[in-house]
Amino acid sequence: MNNSATEKHCRSYPTVTLLLLAVNVPLAVLVGVLLVWDYYREMRRATDVRRITLSDEASVIGNALLRLSVPDDVAAIEAFLIASCAETAGPRTPGHWIDVQWNGKRLHTHTDQGITSQLHQVSGDSRGDAIVGRFTAGSLQVKVTERVAEIRRSARGETLMHLSGIVGLASLAAIIVDFALVMMVVQPTRRLMESVRRIQSGQFDVEAQSFLSSELNDLSMGIGQMAASLGDMEAARSLAMRRARDIQNHLLPQSICVPGLAFATHFQPAEDVAGDIYGVMKLRDKSWLIFIADLVGHGVPAAISAVVLKMVIESAASNTGLLLNF
Repeated sequence: MNNSATEKHCRSYPTVTLLLLAVNVPLAVLVGVLLVWDYYREMRRATDVRRITLSDEASVIGNALLRLSVPDDVAAIEAFLIASCAETAGPRTPGHWIDVQWNGKRLHTHTDQGITSQLHQVSGDSRGDAIVGRFTAGSLQVKVTERVAEIRRSARGETLMHLSGIVGLASLAAIIVDFALVMMVVQPTRRLMESVRRIQSGQFDVEAQSFLSSELNDLSMGIGQMAASLGDMEAARSLAMRRARDIQNHLLPQSICVPGLAFATHFQPAEDVAGDIYGVMKLRDKSWLIFIADLVGHGVPAAISAVVLKMVIESAASNTGLLLNF
C-alpha cells in the first residue's frame, strides 16, 4: 500500500506545469492549424484576385487595340503591348505574358524573355501552373498569362507578415492566460500548501487567507478552522498530559529512607508519561520491598498499565507481607 502511494506520488507533477501544458499545448495546436489554413486561404485569394485582374487587363488591351486607327501597324501594336506589359506587371510579377492573335497575326511580349517558351506552352489554357485572362472580339484574341508560382511568391511576403501578426497575438494571449493562471491558481495553491505544512509541523496559528476565487476562499477557511480545531485539541492534550505526568510523579516515592541503604533516583520518560515505575515499601514483617518495572510501550497505555501494576504490587504486599515475584 505504501509502495503504491509512493509510486503515485512520484508520478505527480507540479500544478503550474500541468496547467501551462493544458493551456499552451492545445493553443499551440490550434494556432498551428489556423496558420496553415490561413496561409492556403491567402494563397487562393491572391490567385483569385490576380485572375480577375488579368481578365480586366485583357479586356482593356483588347478594347484599346480595337480603337487603333491603323490595325495593321505591327510595330505600334508591339510597342503598345510592351508598354502595357511593363505597366501592369511591375517588378513583383516577372512572369507576365501578353499574347495577341489578330487578323492572322500573333504578337506577344513578356517581362522576362528568358522564359518565353515556358509561358508559350501554358498560355493557351488556365492550368494549375498558370492563370490566364482572356478577351475575344471577332478575330481578336487577347490572353494575359502569369504563373501561379510568381503570384504566390509575390503574395507570400504579405501573407507571412499577416501570419506573424497572428502568432504575435496568440503568444500575447498565451502569456496573459499563463500569468492569470499562475496568479489566480498556482500562487494561492502554494500559499495554502505552506499553511498545511505549518499545521503539519505543529504550528496551529494559521489564519484564513483571502483570494479572488470563492472555492479557494472556502478551502482557506476550512484550513483555518482545521488549524484552530487542532490547536484546541493540542492544548487539551497537553493539559491532560501535564496532569497525567503530575499524577505519575506523585505515584513515585517522593523520599526513600531505608536503614543501611542510600538511594539516588532520576525519572525522565521519553514522552510526557511512560510505563516505567519503581517503588520502595516496608512490609509488616519489617522487611523492605524494592521493585523496578519497565512495561512494554510508550505513552498513556503504558502509563496506565504501570499504575495498575503498582496497585497490584501494593495490594499484594499489604495483604501478605511477603515479597512476591513477578
